[in-house]
Order: sequence, then C-alpha cells, then structure tokens
Amino acid sequence: MKRFILISAVFALLTTSCGVKSVLRYPSYKWVRDNDRVPFSSTAIKGASTDFDNEVFNEMGRGVTLSHKVSDMSSLIMLGGRQEALDLNDFDEVADSTWFTNRIGRYALTAEQLKKGPGETAITKGPLEVLGLRLVAGLPRILVKDKDRRYFVIRFDPKGFPRIATGAEMISGRILHAAGYFVPANSLTMIDPKMFHLAEGAWKLAKYGERDPLSEKNLLSALESTASSKGKHYAIAVPLPQGRLIGPFSFSGKRGDDPNDRIPHQHRREIRALYVFSDYLDFANTNPFNTFDVFMPVSDDKGYIVHRLFDLSESLGSDRVISISQGKINPPGFSVGDAASALFTFGTYDPYEGEGEDYNKELGITSVENYEPGGWGSTVQNVAFAYMTRLDAFWAARILARFSDDDMRAIVSTAGYENKRLSDEMTRVLIERRDKSVKYWFSQMSPLDDFDLLCASNGCDISFKDLSVVEGFTDRESSHYKRSIVSFKGNYVLSDWVVFEDENFSISPEIIGKMFEDRVYRMKIQSRSSKQEWWYRSVDLFIKKKGEVFEILGVERK
Repeated sequence: MKRFILISAVFALLTTSCGVKSVLRYPSYKWVRDNDRVPFSSTAIKGASTDFDNEVFNEMGRGVTLSHKVSDMSSLIMLGGRQEALDLNDFDEVADSTWFTNRIGRYALTAEQLKKGPGETAITKGPLEVLGLRLVAGLPRILVKDKDRRYFVIRFDPKGFPRIATGAEMISGRILHAAGYFVPANSLTMIDPKMFHLAEGAWKLAKYGERDPLSEKNLLSALESTASSKGKHYAIAVPLPQGRLIGPFSFSGKRGDDPNDRIPHQHRREIRALYVFSDYLDFANTNPFNTFDVFMPVSDDKGYIVHRLFDLSESLGSDRVISISQGKINPPGFSVGDAASALFTFGTYDPYEGEGEDYNKELGITSVENYEPGGWGSTVQNVAFAYMTRLDAFWAARILARFSDDDMRAIVSTAGYENKRLSDEMTRVLIERRDKSVKYWFSQMSPLDDFDLLCASNGCDISFKDLSVVEGFTDRESSHYKRSIVSFKGNYVLSDWVVFEDENFSISPEIIGKMFEDRVYRMKIQSRSSKQEWWYRSVDLFIKKKGEVFEILGVERK
C-alpha cells in the first residue's frame, strides 16, 4: 500500500506544473524517483529491432553538419512562452528518472567514483571486425565488433593533436555523469590498424548518405587524418549500451510510442539546464544527433526507454581547434593588428608563438578571461535551451558548485595527457570556469539552500547555507538576512520582518503558540549583501506543526 501511495504521489508530482504552487504535493521528500520504468510492449516502439541496426550509426554525429539556428525568441513565440519546468518536487529538485539520476548534487563522490564515471569497457586487443565507417568533420568514426560480440564506436584525434578530442570526451563524460546525466562508458586506447578486419559487407558512408563498399585502402586512407605515434592511432572506444538503439531523442515534445514519456522534453529541467553544463564545457553541438534512446528489455517482449547523451568529442573547444587546423576558421584572438605585424615583419612575428599556442593546440580550451556565462550559443540551438529559466540555471549551478578542485583534478587525470603541464592547465581552466559560471548564476537569485529545522520546548531553530558565502563570492560579514512568517496563502501574518546577520534564526514559543495543528505556514527568508541596494526575492519554506514537532514540507524559490 505504501509503495502504491508513493508511486501515485510521484506520478502526480511529475505531471503537474510548478509554475505556481497552489497546493503542496506529497510525499514531502527531497529525493524521489519517477515511476517511468513501467514495462510496455516492444512492438509499440518505432525503430526497435532484435539486433544492432546500422542505421543508428548512420545518424550518430550527423548534427555537426547542420548550420541552422533556432532563435530563442522565435522558439518561445511559436511554442507559447516560457514557464517553469514540470518535473520538480516540493524541494525544487528533479526526480531520478530515465533521463537523469541525482549523483554529486545529492551525495559526495570519491575520487575513484569520479574517475570511473559511467565505467570503462576496455576494447579487446583484436581482431576487431569493421562493420562501417563514416567521416565527421574529416575524421573517421568506425563501427566495430569485438570477439565477444560487443559493438564499439571508435573515435580519433586529428593529426597533430593527440588527446585533444578523446581527452575532452573523457573529461566531459565524467563531469556530466557525476552531475546525473546518462552518458556512455568509454576508455582511451591506441589503435593498431593491424587489429582491424573488414567484415563481409563492410561499408563506408558516402557524401549523400549512400553506402559504398569499404576497402582496406579506404580504411587506411581515413586513418591518415588522425593523430598517431609509432604506427598506432590515438583513439577512444565507446561501447554501445545494452538494449535496442532506437535513434536520437528530441529536445521538444514527447515520444509518442513511449507511454512513460509524460512531460514535454522542453519542460524537463535537466534538459533545459543542460545549457549551463554545455556552456561550461563549451560543448557546442548539443543537438539530437548527439543523443539516442535505448529500449531496455526486461522480458522477451517488454521493456522501457532510457534517454542518453552520446557524442561528447567536440567539447572543451576541441572542435574549434580541429576547424582551425583544417583552415575552416581563423585562430582564436585573430586581429588585424596581429595580421599586419606578421605581414610587415615578413612572418618573423608570430602572435600564437609560445606556451599559449601549445595549450591551444593541445587542449583546445584555454580562455577563462573571455568566458561569459549565460552569453553562450550552441552550433544548433534547441528549444529546451530557449525555455531555460533562472531557476533551472540555479539548479544546475548548485550541482556544478559541488565539484571541488580535487574533484576536477581527479577527472582530468583520466584524459591521458602525456604532459603534466597540460593536466595542470586543464585543471586550472575547469576550476576557474566553474567559479565564473557558479558565481554568475548564483547572482541571479537568492542563493540560500540546505535548510534545517530543529524544535524543542523553548522554540525552533532554523539554519541554512548562503551558497555565495560558502563559495567565497560574498563575505559573511557583509551578508544580511530577514525573515517573516505568514499563513500558507500569505493573508495572515504571524511574525513581521525581522533582520538577522547569521545563517540561522529562532522562532519563539510565542509565535509557535499562534500556529494551528496540521496547518501549513510559509516562512519567507530574504538575503542581500552590503553591495546590493535591494533584497533578493524570498526563498519560502513551507512548515507544518504536528504536536511538538515541525516538518519542512517544501521550498519555493522565486
């Protein structure tokens, strides 16, 4: 019976808008799990097959060739305006689901857990049966099957840039996994072409999507564009997950053949807030073709769908450096002055010479000074990003703030950089970009969190954390707070505004005596620093008195 009540409550939680809270929804738990793994018949799934479908591989990475953009404003006009996300509970948290699982935002992760990330499924030494090849941004992506009948997509670094893309994918995958997203397991490797064996019917994808027969000459020619050392090629092996691959997911609408998919994707907070993580990781190609849905069977004919990110190889600026190397765009920092200096010194002046150039070539992303959180745009913008609100971004920033400096250092250690200088530089960049992103999004609303309530016969004590103070963005001495207590709808005042200086305050027995049993009250808390002329809008706690005990039923941010 209890299980039925919980499932019913979570269903109600996930199918009701949080734009305006007219009632509280139960249960009043901070962490809940969506009941979206209800098995249904595989016959309803479009594209589901009993074996691997090569067409899925054809789609992977196709989005990088798209150049159109979807205007934020036009998206909102077409789709009816912005509203708050729908998949939230009373504590402004996202439920664990087939889209997202709370990890570092809920509990601390060890260095080993961070380094392991989604897991490492090492590729066997060979032979590797080559099924297909396609070129993305001039680099080969090869679909192989090992002797254990496991499928892998092998991606490579461009010639002259070892670990720039594969290292970026190791780092970004572990950050996004720790945040809560479903990303593929992966492992760095060095590929010897002798490991490859062409399967019968092996193919290469031609320019307009046709399949041509793949020859050994074609394969070796494609590998010539990749980074190599002593006859082996720098690569990352990404195993295809178990289950049936059924193509990419959309960033808007619902999947019509999935009865568990009840919330339009553009109104899922974790999908909207992917903007903040993509901005932080400079992952420009957040489009459907870097995602896929997987039908997970639980019996011979039934299962459920899990929604995953897949291709992260163009994160951390690696795609920009690859484009520069291919002559498609100018180097970062290009200016007429630099060009003139190079011209009139007959090429002896090189504005990109020195350590900065090495970092740019080997790491991709180095700019912290020019990083402006919230001002970023992706190569292919999506509707979900257009719908993101400050509440969505604040939620993501709280998760990003949980990554410590040591956490970043542990994650970077998995990138396979062959020079400690590069590891140190990437760690620095990630730390400084984290701080800028978190500081910006925390400044957009009252950054109060982690509320706790303890009551005794002499009253109640409420404590909280000012995240701007915790992160060192604001001095504790210059931070000020005030609170008031009103009825749930705000039409009756139990205690007018009282200013206090610390991250805790008390409710006197006199005020408690005015509260009725089993009645919900709203405790409004505002904050500001000495540098601000105004108070942030309040963060409201919903509390209820039951005998001598008080309970926090939820949190509402504005």
